[in-house]
Amino acid sequence: MSNQQVVHNFTNRQINFMAVCAFLIIPMSGLAVDIYVPSLPAVAKYFHISEALTQVTVTIFLIAYALSQFVAGNIIDAYGRRKITIASLLAFSLFSFCIPQIDSIGMLLLLRFFQGLCVGFFMVSKRAIIVDIYSGVKLQSMLIYTTVAWSLGPIIAPGIGGYLQTFFGWKSCFYFLAGYSFVLAILEFIFVPETIKSKTVLSFTNIKSAYGEILSSSKFNFAVLSLGFSYAMIMLFNLLGAFLIQVTLGYTPIEYGHYALIMGFAWMCGGLANRRLLSLALMTKMRSAVICAMTLALIMFLVGLKSENIYTILIPAFFMHCLAGFIFNNYFAYCLSMFPRYAGTAGGIAGSGAYVVTFIGSSVLAGVLPSSAVTSLATGYFILAVACWLLYKKINSQIAR
Repeated sequence: MSNQQVVHNFTNRQINFMAVCAFLIIPMSGLAVDIYVPSLPAVAKYFHISEALTQVTVTIFLIAYALSQFVAGNIIDAYGRRKITIASLLAFSLFSFCIPQIDSIGMLLLLRFFQGLCVGFFMVSKRAIIVDIYSGVKLQSMLIYTTVAWSLGPIIAPGIGGYLQTFFGWKSCFYFLAGYSFVLAILEFIFVPETIKSKTVLSFTNIKSAYGEILSSSKFNFAVLSLGFSYAMIMLFNLLGAFLIQVTLGYTPIEYGHYALIMGFAWMCGGLANRRLLSLALMTKMRSAVICAMTLALIMFLVGLKSENIYTILIPAFFMHCLAGFIFNNYFAYCLSMFPRYAGTAGGIAGSGAYVVTFIGSSVLAGVLPSSAVTSLATGYFILAVACWLLYKKINSQIAR
């Protein structure tokens, strides 16, 4: 594969600006999903559609996000980070602005799909920029901060979305996304130069070789499935919880936004817990986490049979999301470490595959489980935890060989 070599001599000031821009953009993947979740009941009423179809507007975004990650790595390696980032941010801003203007659910689904495609491109690009400008111990430290920044989207977005829905209606969420992404595109244009050191010429043979090596690993594939099922726990809360908490229990969008913020914080706590447990073997950590998740889901179900209130939802869901974040972050690092030569491609495939699994798992469960009972959410958690347990057994047996 031929390369175009470029030497960069960035100042510390430039590097700091680039890092700040990256950390402002990285939460967008969660922001684009969770800022909209408190508005799901309002969207269902506005378009006169069912809860299930409203939930598809979330899952179709995820599937597009997954698809774009699958190809984005090769494209940004060939054409550079800067142009792709700016173009995808501007396109995302345009699609976000168009959504409030429509009155067709079909157009809403189409525009949400296009939004997901855009997010995949600028997310992969910003992860690559971090690798471009840092190395060694500093790179490892910045990757941890990248994970924290990514977790901020689900934490802050529901709170923002709840206030926007209450005071301005569901359309304001998309105006906010349009404005925020447009400002980010301007910041990228002003402060972020091209960082790629070696542009590659797209070659089908080399791409096929890299993808073939990665996808032929059963350990990698099982880990990606685990990524998807663990993140599906988060999406299940968004899809069922929005209706359960607002419609069944009668809480306001603002209150739901606060509760969803707590769930996002739980996910981040699970990810940060990895820093304290680096010395433990991966499979030891995964075994304990998955067993705890299955047990917690069962307890939530039994308690939900006798009492249904906000506490029987939030308390077990908080710890479930901690465990989900812990499982996800461990397996994602495992996927990247398996193929150091293809870290970018492996990360794109892992992210893409995980979101496909999340889309299928969360949409199927949300479609068959009623959104009016705590036991439904607990049942979904238990099914996903059992799936993670079965995959743990598969991965562990592969490693033991």
